[in-house]
Amino acid sequence: MILNFAKNLKALRMRRGLTQSELAEELGVSSQAVSRWENTTHTSYPDIELLPIIAGYFDVSVDELLGCSKAQKDQWLKRYWARVDACDKTEDGF
Repeated sequence: MILNFAKNLKALRMRRGLTQSELAEELGVSSQAVSRWENTTHTSYPDIELLPIIAGYFDVSVDELLGCSKAQKDQWLKRYWARVDACDKTEDGF
């Protein structure tokens, strides 16, 4: 599943007319952290506990923030359940 967190975060920040420093101040992190998160070449991610805070700040879901569309989730779940079904068809049933 391809995530577009870096692009989404930058777009959301720019839509609000915020600089990286202003967003960093709002979130209580360094501007360098925001810069790393928006780096599309070597994206890093915020701490998992910060994701709902960032999503709430921009009034989007964590899925939307990460760039995980419903179609991507549905496709992933379809592949997952196909693997589960394949396991059910083994000789011993496990």
